[in-house]
Parts: sequence; structure tokens; C-alpha cells
Amino acid sequence: MADGRGRLARPAPPGQRCGAPPRGNRSPQLLAKVLDEGTVTVCTQCASRRDIAADDTIKGIRIAGASTFLAEIMADGAQALVY
Repeated sequence: MADGRGRLARPAPPGQRCGAPPRGNRSPQLLAKVLDEGTVTVCTQCASRRDIAADDTIKGIRIAGASTFLAEIMADGAQALVY
């Protein structure tokens, strides 16, 4: 969604922070709505493979381990999972 491939965080070019959405799309509005009404969690292993640290993500997005990630996606009311 955010960058056309379903990612809300991505590796940054040199000198720029990760997680900056591409220009000219509705990612900021979508992310604001999701964070206002829910949560965004990045799997620790996925973040690690992409060299994304907590400080690299957009404010409000967290990186959590598999047990936390699984608990969140299995919870009542969970509506979306993008892998």
C-alpha cells in the first residue's frame, strides 16, 4: 500500500530516514487512519532482514517479536494482515 508493495517502512536512500512514504499517494492519510483506530506492527525478523530498526520507522509503528505479532493477528477484531 504505502509504496505500492504493501510496505509502510522501507529502506531509505543515503542521508534519509526509513519509512518515508513515496510522493504523490494517500499513504499519510491511510497510515493516520490506521494508527488512529488500530496498530501497525512489523515482525522483528522482517525488519531485521531489511535493516530496519525502531528508530527508522514512522512514528506509531512498532517492531515486535513473533509471539506479540501472532497474538495481535489472532485477536478478536483484527481486520487486516499484510505480509
